[in-house]
Amino acid sequence: MLVRISWARFAGFCLLLSAAVLTACSDGSGGSGGAPCDPGEFLLADVCTLCPAGSFCPDGRDRVDCPVGRFSAVTGAIECVACPLGTFGAMPGATACVACSPGRFNATPGSSTCVDCEPGRFQDQPGSSSCIDCSAGAFQPSAGSSACLFCEPGRFVDTAGSTACVECGVGSFAANFGSSVCELCSPGSFSAVQGALACVDCAPDSFQSNAGSSTCFDCSCDDSNPATVDSCDPVDGTCMNVSPISVQGAPASVPSISRWGMAIYALGLVAAGLLAMRPRRA
Repeated sequence: MLVRISWARFAGFCLLLSAAVLTACSDGSGGSGGAPCDPGEFLLADVCTLCPAGSFCPDGRDRVDCPVGRFSAVTGAIECVACPLGTFGAMPGATACVACSPGRFNATPGSSTCVDCEPGRFQDQPGSSSCIDCSAGAFQPSAGSSACLFCEPGRFVDTAGSTACVECGVGSFAANFGSSVCELCSPGSFSAVQGALACVDCAPDSFQSNAGSSTCFDCSCDDSNPATVDSCDPVDGTCMNVSPISVQGAPASVPSISRWGMAIYALGLVAAGLLAMRPRRA
């Protein structure tokens, strides 16, 4: 069946078609979805240009700086990347993230800052995502530290992650730096003060049988002999009478006489006696 269309209707259809084409072209026809450029590009002076590093172009229209905590190291990016663990991005438009400095860490991707290590912990490496507990025998009272401190002699700490050391109690000592335990005074010695670096030997007239003691006991010895000085074993308290010369030093040496010398000496005495008995002449 032949359909006749009037010229007026045909002209109106052409005008509507032309308007639609012009509208589409005015929105741009170079990119997908009507965008002037492809994703990763933006329009610069009527020219599609790759997004520079530090920015992204998601829709082929606009260029956007990477926000804080994210970066873009390449051109033509359609999105930015979150800063990885141990790093941060403090400024927008970053092309790279910054490693956390020693004493600080970051355990969250896309962060804009790092966090100080807590007291009792440390981190000596840059770009870390966690901190480390101070070991036994060491401590750290401050936050944001890159190392721990050793306990001084006379002090100790037996747990990890400590913020302070403790003085050794009476009857014990710590001679070195970094002690995790105090040593008990051995029998025959004592320590009456806290924080001792060494123990003290019992005096000659006292003793101590137990380890870890804070005092020594007096000996119960007979001191009636003025020629001796009373003393006792420092561990079990056994009494010993010692001559004063032995206490002060080695005894003086006494000359020794051999058997021949004794015989000659005896003959001399005999000869002297015979001469005394000889009758005297008138």
